[in-house]
This record gives sequence, C-alpha cells and structure tokens, in this order.
Amino acid sequence: MNVLVVDIVHFDRERICRALKNTPANVDKVAQFSEVVPRLKNQTYDVIIIGCSSDECQGISLLYELRSWPWDTAPAIVMVSRLEDVDLIQRCLHAGAQDYLFKSEISEKRLWFALANARTRYDIELKQLVDYKKVKHLSETDSLTGLNNRYMFEASLNAALANASRSSGHLEVLLIDLDNFKRINDTHGHDIGDEFLRRVTDNIRSCLRDGELLARLGGDEFALLLTGNEGQHSAARVSRRILDNLQYPITLKPAMGGQVSASIGISLYPEDGTSAEQLLKHADMAMYRAKKQGKNKFCYYTAEAQRRTVARVELENALKSSILDNSLELYFQPVFKQKNKVLWGFESLLRWRRNEVLLLPDSFIHIAEETRLIRPIGKWIISSAVHQLKKWQISFGTKVKMAINLSAV
Repeated sequence: MNVLVVDIVHFDRERICRALKNTPANVDKVAQFSEVVPRLKNQTYDVIIIGCSSDECQGISLLYELRSWPWDTAPAIVMVSRLEDVDLIQRCLHAGAQDYLFKSEISEKRLWFALANARTRYDIELKQLVDYKKVKHLSETDSLTGLNNRYMFEASLNAALANASRSSGHLEVLLIDLDNFKRINDTHGHDIGDEFLRRVTDNIRSCLRDGELLARLGGDEFALLLTGNEGQHSAARVSRRILDNLQYPITLKPAMGGQVSASIGISLYPEDGTSAEQLLKHADMAMYRAKKQGKNKFCYYTAEAQRRTVARVELENALKSSILDNSLELYFQPVFKQKNKVLWGFESLLRWRRNEVLLLPDSFIHIAEETRLIRPIGKWIISSAVHQLKKWQISFGTKVKMAINLSAV
C-alpha cells in the first residue's frame, strides 16, 4: 500500500511515519499542502493521511480539492487531528474522507487498521458509484440507438422550460415519426428493422448541431429539442435537413435495404404551450396533420405559424438563387456636395426583383444576414458597384466616388 503523509506539524508527521515503519506500507511524506497535487501527478497513492489542525485549516481545503477529482483518479483519505470536535469530524466525512483519527490514539495497530479500513471503504464507494452510473445510464438511455429515452427527454425539456421562463427564451419541440417503417419490419424482420433504426438515427444526428437534444421515444418515433432564440425558422431548417437526408436509401447488406420518409410535428414555446405535456401533445397533433397531408413533410401546431414558416422558407430558397438568376439589381443615387452642388459620387442601393415586384432591402436583408447569404450577396454588390464605378470614371474623365452599404456580418 502506497501512503502519503501530509502534515505541517513536524512532530506529528514523523510520529505517523514511525507508526507505519513496520507495516507493509510504502510511506512518503510532505510538509506543505501545496506539494500534494504536484506529487499526485507523478505518483499514485492508495491512501493520503491529511493532518488537520483547525476547522478552517488547509487540510480541509485539500480534502475538498481532492474530492472534486474523478473518483477513479483520487486516493482514499484519512484525516488526523488533535481536535476531538464532532462538527469537524462530520464535516470531514461529509466532504468525502473515508476515516477520521485522533492523533492522541495513533499507534501502529490503530493507524494500519484505519488505512486498511479507508481503502476498503473507498473501493466499496467507488463500486457503488460505478453501479449507480450504469443504472442511471440505463434508465436514461435507449438501449437500441444509444439516444436519450422518453424519461430523459421529458426531464431535459422541463429543465429547458424552467430556464427559458427565467430568461424569456424560446424553445422548439419536434416529434419525428417514420413513414411506412412497419413495411421494413414486415419485409426483413425485426433484426433488420432494428439495424435500420440505428442507421436512421445516425442520419438524423448528422443534421444536428452540438447541444440539440435528440431522443427516441419508442418504436419509430423520435423527439428533438431545439433551444435558443432563433424562433420557429430554425425548426423549419432542421426539419428540412432531416427530410432531405432521409431521401437517400439505406443499404444494410447486398440486395437488402430500404427507404423511409418522416412526418415531423413542431410546437413552440411559449406560443403553443408552457409545459412539457402541452408541447409534446401539440407537436404530436402537428405530426399527425403532416401525415394526413401526404407524409414526408413538417407541420406546425398552428396554421398561422405554418403559413409564416412556409413563406419564410420559400423566401430563403429564392434568395439563394437570386445571384444566379440575375434578380438582384443595383440602383445608384447621385450624391452632391452641399456647398456648391458639385457631383461627389454615388451611393449604391440594392433591390431584389422577385415575381415582378421590386423589393426594398428591409424586406429581405435580415433574412440574408441570419442565413449568412449576405456574404455572397455582399461580394456581388461590391463587384457590381466597383465595375459600374470604373465605367463612370472613364466616362466622366474624373475620379467620382462610390458609397457601398455593407452588413456588419
């Protein structure tokens, strides 16, 4: 057994070392508490004996620090003190020490018994912790896919709702139900169906960012929690990515595979409910509406939210094509010097011709910024404006100037 003794009192430190001289323990000693952590980086100890001289001593601080480490990397701890203080004893044991020994009763037999007892107790506590983590993992995890299960999803949703309530935040709940999955099970059997679900899980995961909680509620039904303040449009983008990704056939082995689509229902906090039960119920209703409308689509709980989102998605898609289809236009407003009314130059003004209607920037620039389409649009603006400026400089025979409006993005 490797033992480290740390005590600032020289007499007590040496007395402990003498008591362990004829035991099987390999003993090291340090006089300063600050030496312990660096020592533990290079040496493994089964037990650390920490001298404690008062209720607020460095020994207590060291105990708290060591117990903040992962249990499988920290040693067992025996606190020793001259103080026969019940409150101090309880504090040390509650903080994670395995034993507490009065210095007045230190002897070879008593000390060795305390070390062996501490190490045994530590091993038992470690095993209990490992078993607890296994049970906790099983209770929170879907065994087939490794995702969170319904219990964990609802617990996480309740926690997110409490946080959103405090911070006036926004949440989106998505229920994803696979279309015609029963056909996979009926055709290939449940083993293939299970493998198919695992592959579908991987496909959905690939559409998500870190921090987005995906769970399997059971069967072929999944749930997704989106947090943040991007509103319902983030749920629409994620839903579209998932539906597009599921379009690709999944091949499990030669000549065996299949393809499914999904129906997705979306509910929003706080618009569609303020409790986990309400949001899940309303997302479920929206999902069934998506199935009734032909499957392979997403629907919102309310028709108005659905209408706004569809219009928004259509606008985003059109904006993506605006440069290629030459629907973006630049107008140039002349700028004159105020004193002598001499032409100073021009300001470039962006317009978007969509469906024969000329749209002003305030109707689409914020969308371009949110989707980062403003970057290619901004490059096009600069290139087009500078190109026109060169023409005018040649035509006017003078160096007129051009003002270009840029997004902070």
